[in-house]
Amino acid sequence: MSNYNFIAPIYGILKRIVFGNSLEKAENEYLNHLISCQRLTIIGGGNGLILKLLLKADFKGEITYIEPSIAMTKLAKKQVEGLEVNFITHPIELVHLPPSDGIITHFFLDQFTGPKLHSIIQQINESVTPRGTWLIADFDHPSNRIQHILIKVMYRFFKVFGGIEANELEKPDPMLERLGLIRIATSSFCKGFVYSSCWKKL
Repeated sequence: MSNYNFIAPIYGILKRIVFGNSLEKAENEYLNHLISCQRLTIIGGGNGLILKLLLKADFKGEITYIEPSIAMTKLAKKQVEGLEVNFITHPIELVHLPPSDGIITHFFLDQFTGPKLHSIIQQINESVTPRGTWLIADFDHPSNRIQHILIKVMYRFFKVFGGIEANELEKPDPMLERLGLIRIATSSFCKGFVYSSCWKKL
């Protein structure tokens, strides 16, 4: 079970040092697809950057924010002025997800592989209402030596200091497609190492 309490104070700084603003660009890429949503669920929201981006985008709907790290949640709560947010500090497996017409799982699904990843994607999918939108920003399979080294270091670091379960990256796309979701847009950043995608449930 992951918990980022230990690294919460330096998480934002680490992201900036390693990736510059590429991760923020990926998180912001398709937020315009969510502006009309009435009920948005953010899973693994971390330190609340996404809330700041939603505020800038003038989002007006209800937000459920699921982040098991208490330290990360404290940071996120500093970003909520002007937003209606219900914070939940439990692992997703212990949460009954509310019906939502918008889902955000930025840099969250990469913590899981195999049956656990399948189970979590199924759980999230069941909460998405018809014609709902699911945004995913995450890492892609490395395409060069530097990216291979970096992703190995990242997984070792977050396994030790964040307690993540995965040892390697497994993309969720095949599982989403089997569940009938349609990818309507995708973009890449950081020389293809980071991607952002927008999915629709029919």
